[in-house]
Amino acid sequence: MFAIFLPIKAGALNTLNLKAFNPEQFEAVTLSHDSNKIRNILLVAGAGSGKTRVIVHRIAYLIKHFKVAPRNILALTFTKKAALEMKSRTMSLLGAKKPVKMTTFHSLSADLLRSFGSTPVEIIDDNDKNKILRVLIKEKDAGEVIKLKAFNRWLDYHRSKCIDPEERLQNESATVSAYRDLAKGYRLTKAKMGQGVFDFDDLLEKVVTLLESNPRLVKTIHNRWRYILVDEYQDTNRIQFKFLNLLTGDRTQLMQVGDEDQLIYSWRGAEIEHILATFEASKKDKLTKCIVLDKNYRCSSNILKLANAIISQNVERSGKSLKAQKTNEHPVVIKQYSDCSSEAADIASQVRRWHDKGIKYRDMAVLFRVNRLSKSLESALISEGVPYTLANGVALFDTKESQLLLALLRFTERPSETFFIRDIFSFIKYGLGPATIDREDVKRQENGKDWVSHLMADPALMKKDRIHELVTIYKGAKERLDKGDLLGAAQHWFYKWDLLQFFKDDSKENRTDTILQLFEILSSYEHDASLRNLKPTVLDFQETRLLNDALMSDESDDALNLMTIHKAKGLEFECGTIMGIQDGVFPTNPDEIAEDVEEDLRLANVAITRFKTELIITRASFRKGFQHCSSYSSIIDSHLDKLLKGGNALYIDANVIDYERELDLI
Repeated sequence: MFAIFLPIKAGALNTLNLKAFNPEQFEAVTLSHDSNKIRNILLVAGAGSGKTRVIVHRIAYLIKHFKVAPRNILALTFTKKAALEMKSRTMSLLGAKKPVKMTTFHSLSADLLRSFGSTPVEIIDDNDKNKILRVLIKEKDAGEVIKLKAFNRWLDYHRSKCIDPEERLQNESATVSAYRDLAKGYRLTKAKMGQGVFDFDDLLEKVVTLLESNPRLVKTIHNRWRYILVDEYQDTNRIQFKFLNLLTGDRTQLMQVGDEDQLIYSWRGAEIEHILATFEASKKDKLTKCIVLDKNYRCSSNILKLANAIISQNVERSGKSLKAQKTNEHPVVIKQYSDCSSEAADIASQVRRWHDKGIKYRDMAVLFRVNRLSKSLESALISEGVPYTLANGVALFDTKESQLLLALLRFTERPSETFFIRDIFSFIKYGLGPATIDREDVKRQENGKDWVSHLMADPALMKKDRIHELVTIYKGAKERLDKGDLLGAAQHWFYKWDLLQFFKDDSKENRTDTILQLFEILSSYEHDASLRNLKPTVLDFQETRLLNDALMSDESDDALNLMTIHKAKGLEFECGTIMGIQDGVFPTNPDEIAEDVEEDLRLANVAITRFKTELIITRASFRKGFQHCSSYSSIIDSHLDKLLKGGNALYIDANVIDYERELDLI
């Protein structure tokens, strides 16, 4: 009936050893299992405090010491990855035979709906959802009003808050009104596809409805899962909170594991009130127990002092201060640059220096608030020969705009290659379709001509605007390429043909940034070629690039981690850099409302506590695409007096650095 099980092997528990646990960890593992004595357990687990270790040992202790049947235990997480990690670590303690259920909120919802719902369940993923929405937007001719990404965030937020997205209010904007129409159309389209067709948000809504209307099922669940453990409890939203309350009965012992200082998903509907309410209840309710894990085994004392200083500004928190269990001599360093190119070059050089000291690339990370900060860094890393992986992002050479420009350059150098023509018109869409290319390719080869000569010789083809433009611009690009001006040829194609016209989306600024980074890489390649006394060619550039790409493709390889702070949550690294903690970038708006300020401080806290020994924080006085970029950081700078011994800062003159400030943390 229930899909995800962890078997347990008899006798494996004899090896359970709690001697290495600190007093708070030990208490959390061994606390009474009697729900008449303790109904709710709140484990406030700070960054690097060993919470997963505590959770899996608590499960083992329930089974070994209190003789709880494994089938009566339910462990809930927010991601499949976290569930699998918990399962793996628990298996190493327990072995195999009897079932313990470890799953996510969404997977559990699907299991219950499949087992007890009235219709078969078919889940549509985000790709399917977006296909439906794109069709609806096109049918409604709403492309100017509705941007898909913004709508999805709006819809997900409303549903996570249990707010009807179709309910109209007075004085709504045209955009919100269009959103509500689209939400209704989306719901009706799913209904036409079948009663059991659900997206991920539907799963939670439908399972709550199922349980609210079926008290016998609720009672069965209460008898089945007497012990429920929830990881990352601070990230629960309203619909998940309702679901959890329905799973929890009068005799259920619920362990909530989380850290209010690491709540960074309020934009998804996560509500800090849930974890803080339990914290307050623990002060007066005898059935509620709060244990604080505040010993950090990950970060150096210098890194933790900065994190503690930043997060202490927040009001909505329990008030804990993390205590470092290791020290080192490395200060946290803040570096200021004139522009993002200087910043990127120095970060790449620093990564190389760390690697030369014996630190693996995979044990380093560069974190940022938004993915577009990585563009300038990627070109610097490529120039430096540093392998990297971009988490859930699109690498510079994999973007559509880069692929189109490179296809045009390759066509300029080798106009007889049909592959390049196919590639170009797969982006342009108009002028030559696949069937026409096949037909014309036969004629071209029979006449022994390259594609440019063939197209110019056919008046009917040259009447087509796109083909005429291709041939005309090719001539100017060819002249530049013949002189060894690879960058000039690329710029000629980009500006003369306005290549961004071929991408009908709202990412023009990001695509322009990508092309400008590609121009920098081409310029760097030309410089290297001149040092080797070689004429720059597209073929040689491609070979050089592919050799670099071979280093940068596989996450299992030794590669530097580039990722947003949200993606880094739950991970740890030996050393690294956080880019752009400065007003106008992070936070985007320093005058934002109080709850957004608190979220930004929590996000900075999460970023800083990812690193074990060395941390550099960078800023740039000028960043393209950020209109209100400032050299000041409201997150950090207000604490410099506290963090600098005697208020002294070390300024170092360097070619690419305006100044370097070392935080000699007390």
